[in-house]
Amino acid sequence: MKVLVLGSMGQVGSEIENSLNLRFGSSKINIIKLTRKDLDLMHFEELKATLFDLVPNVLINAAAYTAVDSAEKENINANKLNGALPSLLGLICSELNIILIHFSTDYVFNGLLARPYNELDVVRPLGTYGMSKLDGEEGIRKHCDRYIILRTAWVFGNNGNNFVKKMIEIGKNKTDIRVISDQIGSPTSAKSIAITVSEILFKMKDADKNDKRWGTYHYSGFPYISWAEFAEEIFEQAFQKGIIDNMVTVHKINSLEFPTFVKRPKNSRLDCNKIEENFDIGPDNWKKSLGELLSSWGITNA
Repeated sequence: MKVLVLGSMGQVGSEIENSLNLRFGSSKINIIKLTRKDLDLMHFEELKATLFDLVPNVLINAAAYTAVDSAEKENINANKLNGALPSLLGLICSELNIILIHFSTDYVFNGLLARPYNELDVVRPLGTYGMSKLDGEEGIRKHCDRYIILRTAWVFGNNGNNFVKKMIEIGKNKTDIRVISDQIGSPTSAKSIAITVSEILFKMKDADKNDKRWGTYHYSGFPYISWAEFAEEIFEQAFQKGIIDNMVTVHKINSLEFPTFVKRPKNSRLDCNKIEENFDIGPDNWKKSLGELLSSWGITNA
Protein backbone atom coordinates (compact mmCIF):
# COMPACT_ATOMS: atom_id res chain seq x y z
CA MET A 1 0.00 0.00 0.00
CA LYS A 2 1.35 3.40 -1.00
CA VAL A 3 0.76 6.23 1.50
CA LEU A 4 1.58 9.86 0.75
CA VAL A 5 2.04 12.18 3.73
CA LEU A 6 1.80 15.96 3.34
CA GLY A 7 3.19 18.02 6.22
CA SER A 8 5.50 15.23 7.32
CA MET A 9 7.69 17.50 9.46
CA GLY A 10 4.89 18.79 11.67
CA GLN A 11 3.72 17.57 15.07
CA VAL A 12 1.45 14.82 13.78
CA GLY A 13 3.05 14.28 10.37
CA SER A 14 6.40 13.42 11.91
CA GLU A 15 4.82 10.59 13.92
CA ILE A 16 2.92 9.00 11.02
CA GLU A 17 5.67 6.87 9.47
CA ASN A 18 6.58 5.03 12.66
CA SER A 19 2.95 4.33 13.60
CA LEU A 20 2.12 3.02 10.12
CA ASN A 21 5.16 0.76 10.05
CA LEU A 22 4.28 -0.67 13.46
CA ARG A 23 0.66 -1.33 12.50
CA PHE A 24 1.11 -2.64 8.95
CA GLY A 25 4.71 -3.87 8.91
CA SER A 26 7.33 -1.88 7.03
CA SER A 27 7.50 -4.46 4.24
CA LYS A 28 3.81 -4.04 3.41
CA ILE A 29 3.64 -0.28 3.17
CA ASN A 30 5.41 2.33 1.06
CA ILE A 31 5.43 5.72 2.77
CA ILE A 32 6.23 8.82 0.73
CA LYS A 33 6.83 11.94 2.82
CA LEU A 34 6.71 15.34 1.17
CA THR A 35 7.92 18.47 2.96
CA ARG A 36 7.79 22.12 1.92
CA LYS A 37 11.21 21.65 0.33
CA ASP A 38 9.81 18.90 -1.89
CA LEU A 39 6.52 20.54 -2.82
CA ASP A 40 5.03 24.00 -2.37
CA LEU A 41 1.46 23.27 -1.34
CA MET A 42 0.42 26.79 -2.30
CA HIS A 43 1.06 25.90 -5.95
CA PHE A 44 -2.01 23.84 -6.72
CA GLU A 45 -1.10 22.88 -10.28
CA GLU A 46 2.20 21.42 -9.12
CA LEU A 47 0.42 19.56 -6.33
CA LYS A 48 -2.17 18.15 -8.70
CA ALA A 49 0.53 16.97 -11.11
CA THR A 50 2.41 15.28 -8.26
CA LEU A 51 -0.68 13.41 -7.07
CA PHE A 52 -1.57 12.25 -10.58
CA ASP A 53 2.01 11.07 -10.99
CA LEU A 54 2.26 9.20 -7.68
CA VAL A 55 -1.38 7.99 -7.38
CA PRO A 56 -1.08 6.78 -3.76
CA ASN A 57 -3.65 4.48 -2.17
CA VAL A 58 -3.87 6.83 0.79
CA LEU A 59 -3.22 10.55 1.23
CA ILE A 60 -2.67 11.85 4.76
CA ASN A 61 -2.89 15.63 4.90
CA ALA A 62 -1.06 16.81 8.01
CA ALA A 63 -0.23 20.20 6.51
CA ALA A 64 -2.01 23.27 7.88
CA TYR A 65 -1.72 26.94 8.73
CA THR A 66 -1.84 26.74 12.53
CA ALA A 67 -0.89 30.25 13.76
CA VAL A 68 -4.27 31.29 15.13
CA ASP A 69 -3.54 34.99 15.69
CA SER A 70 -1.53 35.44 12.49
CA ALA A 71 -4.36 33.91 10.47
CA GLU A 72 -6.36 37.12 10.93
CA LYS A 73 -3.61 39.16 9.27
CA GLU A 74 -2.53 36.51 6.77
CA ASN A 75 -6.04 35.32 5.96
CA ILE A 76 -5.25 34.68 2.30
CA ASN A 77 -2.59 32.12 3.18
CA ALA A 78 -4.68 30.60 5.97
CA ASN A 79 -7.74 30.24 3.77
CA LYS A 80 -5.73 28.74 0.92
CA LEU A 81 -3.82 26.21 3.02
CA ASN A 82 -6.64 25.29 5.42
CA GLY A 83 -9.65 25.73 3.16
CA ALA A 84 -8.90 25.59 -0.55
CA LEU A 85 -6.15 22.95 -0.32
CA PRO A 86 -8.24 20.27 1.46
CA SER A 87 -11.10 20.94 -0.96
CA LEU A 88 -8.75 20.34 -3.89
CA LEU A 89 -7.39 17.20 -2.25
CA GLY A 90 -10.95 15.95 -1.84
CA LEU A 91 -11.61 16.44 -5.54
CA ILE A 92 -8.40 14.72 -6.63
CA CYS A 93 -8.80 11.83 -4.18
CA SER A 94 -12.33 11.24 -5.42
CA GLU A 95 -11.16 11.20 -9.03
CA LEU A 96 -8.26 8.83 -8.35
CA ASN A 97 -10.07 6.69 -5.72
CA ILE A 98 -7.60 7.66 -2.99
CA ILE A 99 -8.43 7.43 0.71
CA LEU A 100 -8.06 10.89 2.30
CA ILE A 101 -7.15 11.39 5.97
CA HIS A 102 -7.38 15.01 7.11
CA PHE A 103 -6.98 16.78 10.46
CA SER A 104 -9.22 19.51 11.80
CA THR A 105 -9.74 21.33 15.08
CA ASP A 106 -11.94 22.24 18.02
CA TYR A 107 -11.82 25.82 16.68
CA VAL A 108 -14.72 25.05 14.34
CA PHE A 109 -16.86 25.53 17.47
CA ASN A 110 -17.42 28.75 19.40
CA GLY A 111 -16.90 27.09 22.79
CA LEU A 112 -20.18 28.23 24.36
CA LEU A 113 -21.74 24.79 24.77
CA ALA A 114 -22.06 23.53 28.36
CA ARG A 115 -20.99 19.96 27.47
CA PRO A 116 -18.33 18.31 25.27
CA TYR A 117 -18.92 18.83 21.55
CA ASN A 118 -19.96 15.87 19.40
CA GLU A 119 -19.73 15.58 15.63
CA LEU A 120 -23.35 16.67 15.07
CA ASP A 121 -23.15 19.91 17.03
CA VAL A 122 -23.51 23.22 15.20
CA VAL A 123 -20.21 24.72 14.03
CA ARG A 124 -19.61 28.45 14.66
CA PRO A 125 -15.92 29.44 14.36
CA LEU A 126 -14.77 32.55 16.22
CA GLY A 127 -12.07 33.64 13.77
CA THR A 128 -10.31 33.15 10.47
CA TYR A 129 -8.37 30.08 11.60
CA GLY A 130 -11.47 28.17 12.65
CA MET A 131 -13.43 29.31 9.60
CA SER A 132 -10.62 28.26 7.24
CA LYS A 133 -10.47 24.81 8.86
CA LEU A 134 -14.24 24.49 8.57
CA ASP A 135 -14.08 25.43 4.88
CA GLY A 136 -11.55 22.64 4.37
CA GLU A 137 -13.82 20.14 6.10
CA GLU A 138 -16.81 21.14 4.02
CA GLY A 139 -14.82 20.94 0.79
CA ILE A 140 -13.75 17.39 1.59
CA ARG A 141 -17.28 16.33 2.54
CA LYS A 142 -18.63 17.84 -0.66
CA HIS A 143 -16.17 16.26 -3.08
CA CYS A 144 -14.76 13.08 -1.51
CA ASP A 145 -16.35 9.69 -0.83
CA ARG A 146 -13.67 7.83 1.11
CA TYR A 147 -12.40 10.19 3.79
CA ILE A 148 -11.74 10.51 7.50
CA ILE A 149 -11.68 13.99 9.05
CA LEU A 150 -10.18 13.86 12.53
CA ARG A 151 -10.92 16.85 14.75
CA THR A 152 -8.53 17.14 17.65
CA ALA A 153 -7.35 19.72 20.20
CA TRP A 154 -4.42 21.01 22.25
CA VAL A 155 -1.85 18.90 20.38
CA PHE A 156 1.60 18.39 21.85
CA GLY A 157 4.55 16.39 20.58
CA ASN A 158 8.23 16.22 19.82
CA ASN A 159 8.16 18.39 16.69
CA GLY A 160 6.82 21.88 16.09
CA ASN A 161 5.73 24.52 18.58
CA ASN A 162 3.32 23.60 21.34
CA PHE A 163 2.24 24.42 24.88
CA VAL A 164 4.39 21.74 26.51
CA LYS A 165 7.58 23.07 24.92
CA LYS A 166 6.68 26.62 25.96
CA MET A 167 6.08 25.57 29.57
CA ILE A 168 9.36 23.63 29.75
CA GLU A 169 11.28 26.64 28.46
CA ILE A 170 9.56 28.84 31.06
CA GLY A 171 10.22 26.26 33.77
CA LYS A 172 13.93 26.43 33.10
CA ASN A 173 14.00 30.21 33.61
CA LYS A 174 11.17 31.20 35.96
CA THR A 175 9.64 30.10 39.25
CA ASP A 176 6.09 31.34 38.62
CA ILE A 177 3.73 31.97 35.72
CA ARG A 178 0.19 33.22 35.07
CA VAL A 179 -1.94 30.78 33.05
CA ILE A 180 -5.57 30.94 31.91
CA SER A 181 -7.93 28.75 33.93
CA ASP A 182 -11.34 29.39 32.30
CA GLN A 183 -10.63 27.63 29.00
CA ILE A 184 -11.25 23.89 29.30
CA GLY A 185 -10.10 21.30 26.78
CA SER A 186 -8.40 18.06 25.93
CA PRO A 187 -4.61 17.81 25.63
CA THR A 188 -3.74 15.28 22.92
CA SER A 189 -0.37 13.79 22.04
CA ALA A 190 0.70 13.82 18.40
CA LYS A 191 1.90 10.24 18.80
CA SER A 192 -1.55 9.04 19.89
CA ILE A 193 -3.15 10.83 16.93
CA ALA A 194 -0.77 9.05 14.55
CA ILE A 195 -1.53 5.70 16.18
CA THR A 196 -5.25 6.41 15.82
CA VAL A 197 -4.83 7.19 12.12
CA SER A 198 -2.93 3.94 11.62
CA GLU A 199 -5.63 1.93 13.38
CA ILE A 200 -8.45 3.54 11.37
CA LEU A 201 -6.56 3.04 8.13
CA PHE A 202 -5.90 -0.60 8.94
CA LYS A 203 -9.64 -1.16 9.38
CA MET A 204 -10.74 0.96 6.41
CA LYS A 205 -8.09 0.23 3.76
CA ASP A 206 -10.42 -2.03 1.76
CA ALA A 207 -13.73 -0.28 2.53
CA ASP A 208 -15.77 0.97 -0.41
CA LYS A 209 -17.35 4.40 -0.65
CA ASN A 210 -20.68 3.14 0.75
CA ASP A 211 -19.17 2.13 4.09
CA LYS A 212 -20.98 4.11 6.79
CA ARG A 213 -17.80 4.56 8.81
CA TRP A 214 -16.35 7.19 6.46
CA GLY A 215 -16.84 10.69 7.86
CA THR A 216 -15.91 13.15 10.60
CA TYR A 217 -14.65 12.11 14.03
CA HIS A 218 -13.45 13.64 17.26
CA TYR A 219 -10.28 12.35 18.88
CA SER A 220 -8.55 13.96 21.84
CA GLY A 221 -7.22 13.31 25.31
CA PHE A 222 -8.85 12.72 28.67
CA PRO A 223 -9.40 13.93 31.38
CA TYR A 224 -10.58 17.42 30.45
CA ILE A 225 -8.65 20.23 32.14
CA SER A 226 -7.85 23.94 31.96
CA TRP A 227 -4.66 25.40 30.50
CA ALA A 228 -3.55 26.22 34.05
CA GLU A 229 -4.06 22.63 35.21
CA PHE A 230 -2.23 21.40 32.12
CA ALA A 231 0.70 23.66 32.99
CA GLU A 232 0.74 22.35 36.58
CA GLU A 233 0.92 18.75 35.34
CA ILE A 234 3.72 19.61 32.90
CA PHE A 235 5.78 21.29 35.61
CA GLU A 236 5.21 18.49 38.11
CA GLN A 237 6.26 15.76 35.71
CA ALA A 238 9.18 17.79 34.34
CA PHE A 239 10.46 18.41 37.87
CA GLN A 240 10.15 14.73 38.81
CA LYS A 241 12.10 13.75 35.69
CA GLY A 242 14.84 16.29 36.30
CA ILE A 243 14.09 18.34 33.20
CA ILE A 244 13.57 21.50 35.29
CA ASP A 245 15.42 22.21 38.53
CA ASN A 246 12.61 23.87 40.49
CA MET A 247 8.84 23.60 40.73
CA VAL A 248 6.95 26.43 39.08
CA THR A 249 3.99 28.10 40.77
CA VAL A 250 1.02 28.51 38.45
CA HIS A 251 -1.19 31.54 39.12
CA LYS A 252 -4.63 30.91 37.64
CA ILE A 253 -6.12 33.85 35.78
CA ASN A 254 -9.24 34.66 33.75
CA SER A 255 -8.89 34.89 29.97
CA LEU A 256 -9.96 38.55 30.22
CA GLU A 257 -6.69 39.17 32.06
CA PHE A 258 -4.72 37.77 29.12
CA PRO A 259 -6.25 39.28 25.97
CA THR A 260 -5.27 37.80 22.61
CA PHE A 261 -5.82 39.00 19.07
CA VAL A 262 -8.39 36.26 18.47
CA LYS A 263 -10.98 34.83 20.85
CA ARG A 264 -10.33 31.23 21.89
CA PRO A 265 -13.15 28.74 22.59
CA LYS A 266 -13.71 28.52 26.33
CA ASN A 267 -15.02 24.99 25.90
CA SER A 268 -12.70 22.88 23.72
CA ARG A 269 -13.89 19.55 25.10
CA LEU A 270 -14.51 17.00 22.37
CA ASP A 271 -16.87 14.05 22.77
CA CYS A 272 -15.03 10.98 21.44
CA ASN A 273 -17.83 8.42 21.70
CA LYS A 274 -18.30 8.06 17.94
CA ILE A 275 -14.73 6.99 17.23
CA GLU A 276 -14.88 4.52 20.11
CA GLU A 277 -18.14 3.03 18.85
CA ASN A 278 -16.98 2.68 15.23
CA PHE A 279 -13.32 1.81 15.69
CA ASP A 280 -12.93 0.79 19.35
CA ILE A 281 -10.49 3.67 19.90
CA GLY A 282 -10.57 5.37 23.30
CA PRO A 283 -9.34 8.86 24.20
CA ASP A 284 -5.64 9.55 24.62
CA ASN A 285 -4.40 9.09 28.19
CA TRP A 286 -2.60 12.39 27.86
CA LYS A 287 -0.91 12.31 31.29
CA LYS A 288 0.77 9.04 30.34
CA SER A 289 1.59 10.37 26.86
CA LEU A 290 3.04 13.52 28.40
CA GLY A 291 5.20 11.41 30.72
CA GLU A 292 6.55 9.37 27.82
CA LEU A 293 7.36 12.51 25.85
CA LEU A 294 9.12 14.19 28.77
CA SER A 295 11.05 11.02 29.55
CA SER A 296 12.37 10.98 25.99
CA TRP A 297 13.45 14.62 26.38
CA GLY A 298 15.11 13.82 29.70
CA ILE A 299 17.19 11.08 28.08
CA THR A 300 18.09 13.42 25.22
CA ASN A 301 19.07 16.22 27.58
CA ALA A 302 21.04 14.00 29.97
